[in-house]
Amino acid sequence: MFRGYPENGNKSMTDELTRAKNYLIQVQNADGGWSYVATNSTSPEPTIYAAVAMGRDEGKPKRAALRAFDWLASQTKPNGAISLPGQKDDHWTSLLHLFALSKIKISADLQARLIDWAFTVKTQIADKVDDVPLDGKLMGWSWAKGTFSWVEPTSYALLALKAAGKSDHPRVIEGTKMLADRVCDDGGWNYGNHEVMGQHLTSYIPTTALAAMALQNDGSSQKIINHALGYLEHEIGTNVSTLNLGLTILSLNVYGRNTDELRPRLLARQESDGSWRGNAHLTSLSILALETFEKGAANAFKI
Repeated sequence: MFRGYPENGNKSMTDELTRAKNYLIQVQNADGGWSYVATNSTSPEPTIYAAVAMGRDEGKPKRAALRAFDWLASQTKPNGAISLPGQKDDHWTSLLHLFALSKIKISADLQARLIDWAFTVKTQIADKVDDVPLDGKLMGWSWAKGTFSWVEPTSYALLALKAAGKSDHPRVIEGTKMLADRVCDDGGWNYGNHEVMGQHLTSYIPTTALAAMALQNDGSSQKIINHALGYLEHEIGTNVSTLNLGLTILSLNVYGRNTDELRPRLLARQESDGSWRGNAHLTSLSILALETFEKGAANAFKI
């Protein structure tokens, strides 16, 4: 698998990472955050990913990350959740924010408030419907208040709460069961359901990679995890994008799977300015993925 791609030649991985981090420093907004595309207004998701990608360094990257965390803190409500201007509901990136704070080990008080908030978030439950074979009473997390549980926000919640040391909490256990209930026939995950009205849904690499990482340290999920990793290894051979490569490398690496042949494919997509597609989110994700190949570097998604 993963055959037929050139090696990285004599390029230094450290040089590639340095260029990528310099790009993020150059396009950081004046308020301390990042937008998806340079010159746009700050958004939580690219800001959080960039803060994690930069926050484990020292010097300029660390200072840039701390400015980002300051901006994120300025967008929080008393309960700790992020609330964007003009919106009254808590934003889903609050889950990702908790993950970042836990991994960088800062703002203990804000972490505590976010943990309490995450446990109080309720999603819509549904009675059993004959043509939708899933357990609608299992509660995960959702994109928006009061809606159905979805795979990606549930994965972020589990990663965040496990990173915060809450693996044994009943909501984490229930969220794990919810992910196990939504596995597709091909071994991965769609966005929410695995089957609708008799139609078996196909999986996607991003949802599968995140869900597999979210199931870390759950012994009862090992068979599901192995099936999901096999799906990723197969699909990344042809279903290529920066997002897919970055998340696949991170997910496979969490479980000790070899990803050496994915590295040159991700590096080949880096642009001359050091970015991936001029996108702060994709650049940060690529940094996190490439750091798994660096001696002594830890996978940010490893719990």
